[in-house]
Amino acid sequence: ARAALEKALELDPSTWSAHFNLGLLLFDAGETELALASFQRAAELAPTQVAVHANVARALRKLGRYAEAVTAGLQAIQCAPQDAATYTSTAKDFVRVGLHDAATQLAQCGTALPSAASSD
Repeated sequence: ARAALEKALELDPSTWSAHFNLGLLLFDAGETELALASFQRAAELAPTQVAVHANVARALRKLGRYAEAVTAGLQAIQCAPQDAATYTSTAKDFVRVGLHDAATQLAQCGTALPSAASSD
């Protein structure tokens, strides 16, 4: 699958979904830095795709780059303000960088969403 995605990107490097899917494969293979680069390129090409920003945050989190993960998480929230899970993961990143009050406020926003109530 990786070779096919790399070939697809050779043919059309502007395909955000190929960058995104390659990032997923690389992340699962433990190649987090390369996955991050793929996710970031996908984010440049498709700035309104919540999954792209959420995975940028996930890769940054795995690399211990929590302040940057906060920024990516906030971008994901902007793309999908109704996604309670994104609020939760971003709130955890706020805690990791020592912004506890902001984390509490963000978590409260997330738990007030209809999607949070329906997942209980």
